[in-house]
Amino acid sequence: MKGFKVSVVPLMVLATGVTAEEYKSITTLSYSDLEYSFHDHYNSPMGWPYFPTSGYNAKEVKNKTSTVGTTYYFGGKETLGPLKEFEYINKVSNISAQFSRYEIRNDYLRNDHHQNSISTKGEYFVENGVVLSATIEDQKYANIYDQSIGYFFTPNVLVKLNYSNTDFKYFDEEEEFSLTAQYSHQLSDTGYLGFTMNVAEETDNHILSSKYFVDFGNDKYLSVEASYYHGNGRIWGDASELSAEFYFNKETSVNIAYDENHRYKLGFSHFFNQNIAVDVAYLAAATNKYNGYYAEFGYLECDDCDAYRYDEYRLGLRVQL
Repeated sequence: MKGFKVSVVPLMVLATGVTAEEYKSITTLSYSDLEYSFHDHYNSPMGWPYFPTSGYNAKEVKNKTSTVGTTYYFGGKETLGPLKEFEYINKVSNISAQFSRYEIRNDYLRNDHHQNSISTKGEYFVENGVVLSATIEDQKYANIYDQSIGYFFTPNVLVKLNYSNTDFKYFDEEEEFSLTAQYSHQLSDTGYLGFTMNVAEETDNHILSSKYFVDFGNDKYLSVEASYYHGNGRIWGDASELSAEFYFNKETSVNIAYDENHRYKLGFSHFFNQNIAVDVAYLAAATNKYNGYYAEFGYLECDDCDAYRYDEYRLGLRVQL
């Protein structure tokens, strides 16, 4: 499979002068406990005694995810006010590693499934404006290799050419080319408005996202993000999400999110000091009707579902040094 993506990002900043903290490493630990279920109408042309001619197909999935990841920067990463907000386009060379474990129980299929994933990544910024990066990810059923080369046409315009190869253990390998372009427009010290656009070789596949960050003064900040995905030939079609985070000060914030699958998120984040923070969040479905497909659990599809339920709890720990 080959594709070609384009990504374009403008960034605006608005703020007053603030004292920035500087970090060289960020380590995160997170845990997610998810349960969702639905009743799907179905009709069978075979009839009895093989299958009922109509009825409900009840499906329930439980998913637990544990992740630990760390990134080391070879130069200091400065905050934009809040201790977890950084520049929109990273310009600091770094290496990172991440380990994830997924545990999934599908009551409908009556089976349990678990998978470990390990990834490493490196990103190097050359003085002449060239950017090089590579990622290796080892999953249970596939190995993924990503490489990219980019160039800063200006300090606020970065364009990268990417190549990704997925080596499946039981299927043919897939490869994909993509192009990523980012633009940032600095207004002042901290606030910004950013846009990202990804366009595949088949231009019907594209992603558009935006982020706005503003400093209200007196240590009050607001971040608003929106994303939209349009897929041609993808079974889940379009996808969109809107989120916002309000900072009461540099250490404490609350956040909300809502997507086209009628899921909403309520979250809270707090730094106990300059180095240690905790994140908690709850996600649920805002309706009992759902039409669509969950990309993260590709084997479950639902058309005109009733009694749709989605509950997820997230807990995270962040260490910045």
